[in-house]
Amino acid sequence: WDELPSVDESMARLREWGEANPDADVIFGWGFDPIYFGRTCTREDLDLVSDTRPVALAHASLHIVSINTPALALLGLLDNPPDTPSVPRGADGLPTGELRGPEAAYPAIGRLGLLPFLFPTNEDAFLAVGRLAVRAGVTTMTDLGSSYRPELLAQYAEYTGREDWPVRLVPAFMSDGRPAGELSRVADEAAAANTDMLRLGRLKIVVDGSIQGFTARLRAGEYHNGAPNGLWYKTPEHIREVLAQALAEGRQVHLHTNGDQASELVLDILEELVAARPGATPDITLQHAQMMDEGLLGRAAALGLNVNLFANHIFYWGEAHA
Repeated sequence: WDELPSVDESMARLREWGEANPDADVIFGWGFDPIYFGRTCTREDLDLVSDTRPVALAHASLHIVSINTPALALLGLLDNPPDTPSVPRGADGLPTGELRGPEAAYPAIGRLGLLPFLFPTNEDAFLAVGRLAVRAGVTTMTDLGSSYRPELLAQYAEYTGREDWPVRLVPAFMSDGRPAGELSRVADEAAAANTDMLRLGRLKIVVDGSIQGFTARLRAGEYHNGAPNGLWYKTPEHIREVLAQALAEGRQVHLHTNGDQASELVLDILEELVAARPGATPDITLQHAQMMDEGLLGRAAALGLNVNLFANHIFYWGEAHA
């Protein structure tokens, strides 16, 4: 597909596809990036695509999905929307159509039947990723957006158990907000099935959102365009609880921290926890962390943390959001 330079042209492309596919239950697009358009996509925009069929548009960050009025009604969000920043409302009191963050967006795309498209887990997809890894010289790869779904764990075991599976797979289960002890129990149960080619038992916490989606948490308090500060996907209390448990167990945890305030929060929590457990060595990685400055990086180094910088963020977005 050619890139589209405006919201209106994006809607026209979706409408064209919908007209060409009248039997499709849902009109679905992906790769939308509001940072280039000066505004996001609302339910009113998507209603111009269709006011009878559900329309969903996944953002490039995969942190946000925009849906139209029929989709909101189908999901039960139109007349009784939850009181949460993840489902923002407009001046009319109705949802704007944006579903922000995995706890709002992913259940919606699941109910609309779009999860297999966005996150394919079929055998061909698994094997293709494995072959690509080998071509790049990679012998161990991760899936840092994994879940506890029994069917996914069964697929992991089946595919990595094949004789032609070429790389070691190391997934991390995303925290869904359940208590730390329950997270540890589920991770340990999964790890009991570990093999040489499949290593389960790690955790992932998504602390904040997307910079280009204006949902990452920034120390500046707002974005260059006046957008308010982003979202905490997990409460500081939950993050502290999970990290305290992980520190006691020696469990590896990856934390998604896009904005510098998110990185700062994790460092604040870990400094407090490590001070209370002299000699503890956190097995922690801050993922993305592209807004950390020298001071934050120094604090991470003092704690012995890993920082996996999202260098490609600079390549694709530069300082467009600064």
